[in-house]
Amino acid sequence: MGRLRELTVDQIQELAENIVAEIKARGPFLSLADFVNRSLISEDEDADADGHGLMGALQAAIEQSDINNAVDGEAVTTANSVPFDVPEHATGKTSDGIAGYLTQADILTAIGPRMTVRDDTFTIRSYGDSLHPVTGEGVGQAWCEAVVQRLPEYVEANENDPEDSPAL
Repeated sequence: MGRLRELTVDQIQELAENIVAEIKARGPFLSLADFVNRSLISEDEDADADGHGLMGALQAAIEQSDINNAVDGEAVTTANSVPFDVPEHATGKTSDGIAGYLTQADILTAIGPRMTVRDDTFTIRSYGDSLHPVTGEGVGQAWCEAVVQRLPEYVEANENDPEDSPAL
């Protein structure tokens, strides 16, 4: 019978810090797919210096930590046997996917049902300038920023108060 993977507090902290670093380096994400998947890098583009074409943000954060060190295998490539536009992206390890090897799929299995692309807080920024009608020179500029937060409300607020239990 297989044993569940256990992470230490330090490993969880390191993974969390790596995830934040990857999100900062790769974001903002336009969709969940953009967050989860690797970036598609054309063979015509320069080398993928950031490694974003190799794996998604979560897997990159895992690989930067020492979580899988105990089960790491040797690096392999399928580039010679499978035609692939960018051969260096067709690499992996012999240990990928074995029991005890943490992958982004393991994380997504746990948090996936609660993931959403919507946010309840938005920052709206605006800028405007005014030009002199005759000379065309700038005579004024204005910037503004508003933070808007969506709060949950009952569909029929007069029938339910927040402290009431839901009606069955």
